[in-house]
Amino acid sequence: HADALLSGVPGIAAPAFVDFDDDALAAGVRDGHRRLRRALRRALARPGDEAAMHRFRQAARLHWLQLELLQSAGPAVLAPLAAEVKKLSQMLGAERDLHLLAACLRRRRAPASGSMQRGEVLSAIDARRADLRRRAMRLGAVVCAEGSRAFATRVLAMRAALLATGPARPP
Repeated sequence: HADALLSGVPGIAAPAFVDFDDDALAAGVRDGHRRLRRALRRALARPGDEAAMHRFRQAARLHWLQLELLQSAGPAVLAPLAAEVKKLSQMLGAERDLHLLAACLRRRRAPASGSMQRGEVLSAIDARRADLRRRAMRLGAVVCAEGSRAFATRVLAMRAALLATGPARPP
């Protein structure tokens, strides 16, 4: 996990961000979560907009990385959430890869004898993309169900509980 990787880097805060100011941490958590919620809403509102899907993928990836860094504050809650957001990011990444593959295939000139095969491949790609988008939208709705302020408040509460009962600060 991110805390294990960061623990050996000089100058990096201890797990659970012991040295972070509550306001700064809350603002960062809230902003990352809010960006994901907004990107989901835009992607839902514009189903065929590739740019909206791309921004949704980027926001999901950033929120997943943020959750990776935060999981020690509430491992029982944040580790499973990080896993779900990672899954969302990977689904959206696969959908994007298929979009780029289909675009490349559509630009290439196919010989007359191979055009039926190419059409079948493109149909299969389009069907898989549609399935990935549907699944990503459902999962996105689940991971974004909580409001961004409420989410940030909950992360701070988990961090406070960890600091009150958890291990001492490293030297």
